[in-house]
Parts: sequence; C-alpha cells; structure tokens
Amino acid sequence: MNEIIVIEKPTRYNECIFDTLDIQPNTKIEYQKRILKFFDFMDHQIITRNLLLAYKQHLRDDNSLGIASKNKYLTTARIALREMYRQGLTPVDLSVGVSSFQQNIRHRVNGLTEEEVVKICNYLKEQDNSFKNARLRALVSLLLFQGLRQIEICRLDFNDIDLASGTINVLGKGRNDKEHIHLHKTTIKALRSYSRASHAKYGPAFYSLNGRNKGQRLTTRGLRQIIQNLFNELGIEKTVHGSRHFFTTELIKHYKSDLTTVARFTRHNSLEMLTVYNDEIASENDTELLSKAFQYEL
Repeated sequence: MNEIIVIEKPTRYNECIFDTLDIQPNTKIEYQKRILKFFDFMDHQIITRNLLLAYKQHLRDDNSLGIASKNKYLTTARIALREMYRQGLTPVDLSVGVSSFQQNIRHRVNGLTEEEVVKICNYLKEQDNSFKNARLRALVSLLLFQGLRQIEICRLDFNDIDLASGTINVLGKGRNDKEHIHLHKTTIKALRSYSRASHAKYGPAFYSLNGRNKGQRLTTRGLRQIIQNLFNELGIEKTVHGSRHFFTTELIKHYKSDLTTVARFTRHNSLEMLTVYNDEIASENDTELLSKAFQYEL
C-alpha cells in the first residue's frame, strides 16, 4: 500500500541538507545544483514510498538528458533522501530499492585526436605571454600530458608544485592522501611560466579571473568553460574529458597494451576501465584489417 509520507521541508533546504556529509566543497556545490530538479519534482507529487522510483521514471522520460546525467540526478536525490531520513526529516528511508540507470560501460566520450592536439599546441604557441594565456597553457598541459582529472587540477595548491624536482602532489579521485606525480617537460615549462606570472607561492594554484568568484579557487565548472572556449575557438567538437581519453589511449598504444604500466600514469583504481580503452583501440585495428581483407566495391 502506498501510504502518504509526510516530509518536513525546511527553509533553504537545498543548502543545508548536505551540510552533514563528509564531501569536498565542489561536490557539495554540484549536489546543491542537481537537487533543485528533484525538489521541483517533489513539489508536484503526493509523497509515497515510491517517490524515488517515480523520480527515476520522470528522468527516464526527459530526452534532454543523457544516461550519465540522469544517473547523477538520481544519485543526488538518493543521497538527499538518505540524509533526510538520517536527520529525522522523514519517518521512513525513501532512498532504498531503486537502482541506477543501466549504462553501457563501452560507451565512451570521444577523445581528442592527435590532429586536434597538434592544433591546440600550435594555437597556444602563437599566443602572447599574458597571464591569461600562461594559465591556459598550464591547464592544457596538465590535461593533455599528465591526464589529470578536472577536480584534481582544481584541488592543486601552489605548494603542491615542485618544479625543481619536476613533480606535483595530486589529491586523486576517491583518495585521502596526495599522490606524487612526475611531470612531462612541456608541463614543467608551462607551469614555470605560469608560476612566474602569478607571483604566488601559496593558496590555490588556479583561481577565477573574473565574475563573482574572482580570486577564488577555480571550480570544475569554471575549468570546463575555459577549455570549452578554447575548443570552440578551434572548431573542436569534444568535451574536456576528451583530453584524459587522449592521454590514456596514447599511453596504451605506446606501452603496447601493458595496462599495469599504463595504470601507474592514469591512476585508475582498477584495470577494468583501461580494458575498455584497450578494446576500443583493438576494435579500430580490427576495422582496418577488415577493410584490407575485403577490398571490393559495389
């Protein structure tokens, strides 16, 4: 029986519900943005034990969202409902019993091609040495030649960067301790120029240059906007994550599918995801071989 559930919804609900979670500030901001969609849905529903299932069906019918985005919205709602129960705002736990959308792990974001990377590098070489361009070169180097995740770049502090030894300390995804990473010579050059231009030794390595967040630590959203503007300028129709895809794919090719060695550079927790990259490369090779095997035209 779907009895009606009474939920206490306090003022400024979306801002306080995640306060008791042990999460990064950027993660909390993302949760606060996504949860608005769920609260809007709740405002037009009779609340029953099937609330989360009804929301999942609502997301399923939303053709403006991809599967990955739908899962993010659903996960945020699940976390919020769990917190509501834990904080005594609901009499029952409404977060259980609903699975995520099934997503084909082999469906990957298209990575940058070698031609596109060359185009980016040539473009940046032609730009002047302004602080804005020095920052852009540093960001691009960390994405392309270190394969850093967006959140890892945003978490960097100046004292994490040791140019004398050519290393940085990165707080990786799902990690509690920072990881020691050796830098590519191009990255060292870019970071050295940026460091000199910034005249800073402490605090966030990258910060916003304009808007209401000026001077504050760069967010992943801000980073995506910077790189997406660059891609738009060059006519590259890829996402920022395409840089990590490029980094991983090139390493797999270079190390001849030695995934254990590649994982040292990409810092994947398991080899499962690297296997997906490796299968994609093998699939491309199979397509070329198939074309050579049957050289006919109709």
